[in-house]
Amino acid sequence: MGYAELIKAVEQEGRREQERILQEARKRAEEILQRARKEALKTKEALLEKARAELRGRESEAVNRARAEARKMVLTARQEILDEVFKKAIGRIRGLPPDDYGAIIKGLFDELLKDWQTSGMEEDPVVYVAEEDARFLEGVVYDVVPTKEVAAGVVFESRDKKYRAENTLGSRLTRLRPDLMVALKGILFEESLR
Repeated sequence: MGYAELIKAVEQEGRREQERILQEARKRAEEILQRARKEALKTKEALLEKARAELRGRESEAVNRARAEARKMVLTARQEILDEVFKKAIGRIRGLPPDDYGAIIKGLFDELLKDWQTSGMEEDPVVYVAEEDARFLEGVVYDVVPTKEVAAGVVFESRDKKYRAENTLGSRLTRLRPDLMVALKGILFEESLR
């Protein structure tokens, strides 16, 4: 074999080796690319699931906030309606014939006097009453002070202002409010408290 043929044989062997190395490199590159694609797909899916979970969480929080706000708005509206009902009830009581309304004011006074006397208070109270209701307490032996501060009822106060007792239609409705609210909610809003 001559020198030219030897060079030709080495060149051919070099090309075959080069082709084999290139094919092997292409095969490894394709395997690496496939693994990278699979990893990227897994990462993409994991990120998408994480984003979906976060979105579901945010959506749930937004829905819960909206529901809470709606409940708050409904409760506020109901409270306003109940306040108006109480206000109208006091107005109707105040609109009773003078003899009937006067009997109510006198009854509130008598209840408060009994409580004042049984409480151990030794001094006589100062009696505050609405200006237009003072006429119903004429002849009372205590100091009766007509005032705009009291509406539809009677307030007793010690002279040193340390002790105060209130028996007004508003204070009575406030004390009865929880029980009245249950009944009124059932009537006004056609539901019962759970």
